[in-house]
Amino acid sequence: MEKDSIAKWQRRIEQTFKGPNDIVGERVLNINAIENDLQTYMINKFTGYVTLMDSFFDFYSETLNNLTARKGVMEWPKDKLFITAILVPNFLRFRASYLLFWRGYFTEGLSLLRGIFENVLEVAAIGLGVISTDEIFGQPKDGFKEGLSDEENQKLIRSSTIKGDQKVRLFMIGEKSGLSQAAVKDFKVMFTNLHNTVHKTKFNTLWQLEKLIKEKKAFYVYPTYDEGLAASYLNISYFMGWMVLHLLPLLQLYKEEFSDEWLKKYRVLDESFQFVVKDFKRPLGRSVEELIEKKLNSFSPHPPPDKQADGT
Repeated sequence: MEKDSIAKWQRRIEQTFKGPNDIVGERVLNINAIENDLQTYMINKFTGYVTLMDSFFDFYSETLNNLTARKGVMEWPKDKLFITAILVPNFLRFRASYLLFWRGYFTEGLSLLRGIFENVLEVAAIGLGVISTDEIFGQPKDGFKEGLSDEENQKLIRSSTIKGDQKVRLFMIGEKSGLSQAAVKDFKVMFTNLHNTVHKTKFNTLWQLEKLIKEKKAFYVYPTYDEGLAASYLNISYFMGWMVLHLLPLLQLYKEEFSDEWLKKYRVLDESFQFVVKDFKRPLGRSVEELIEKKLNSFSPHPPPDKQADGT
C-alpha cells in the first residue's frame, strides 16, 4: 500500500471518529478515567491486599531474575528446565490478571487465574513425581509411530495432553489425591467456576442478567465496582499466590541454592498468606490449607539448624 493511500485511509478514520473535543476515540479516554477512579478507590479500600500481593509479585520477580545469572541452561535437569518454562510465563499471566482486577475487570482477571491453578497443579505433580514432563507436554506414552501424518501426530499429542491433564487433576485434587472428600468437592466447584469465566463469558452474562433482574437497570457497559466479584477475585488470588509461593523452591538446581535473605522473605510471605487464609470463613479456605499441607509443603525450604526464619 502506497504512503498516500495509507495517509488517506488514516485521515478518513480520524474524521469519522473525532469527538466534540477533536480527539479520536474520546470515549476511550472516558473509559480510562473510569478505570483510574475505580483503581484508586480499590487501592484505598484493600490496603492489606495491595501490600501482600505487591510483595509477592516483587519476590516472584526477584526469584525469576536470579535464574538469569545462571549459565548452561541447556544443561539443567529436564524437570527443572520444564518447571522454569512453566513458572516464567505463569508470572506474566498472574501479573496480567492482577492488573485486570485493578481496572475493574473482575471476571476477566478470574479467567486468567484458571490457568494459574492448572500450572500450580502441573508443577506440583512434576515435583511429586506424579507425572513426567513428557506426559505434561503431550508426548505419547509409547512414543510417536512411524508413518503417521502431521495431522495424525497432532491428534495424538492432543489426546496425550488431555490424558495428562486428567491425570494431574485426579492425583492432585481428585479422587486419588488423598485429600478429604470435602476438599475434592470444593476444588471441583472452584475449577468449574473458573472454567465458566473463560468459555463463552458465561459468568459475565449471568452477572449482567442478575443485575438487570434485581436492579431493573440497563446493562453495565463500562467497568463498575461489585463487592461480590471483587471479593471472589481477592480470595482466589490469595489462594493462588500462596500455592505459587510454595512452588518457587523447585526452581533451585540444588538444595539451599537461594540465599538466607531469600529464605527470610519466603517465610514472611508464607506466614502472611497463612494468616490471611486462616481468617477465611468458608470451607474452601480449609481445603486450600489441606492442599498446601498434603501436597505443597514438601517443597518448602527449611532454615539451616543454626538460623531462625527471621535470620537471627
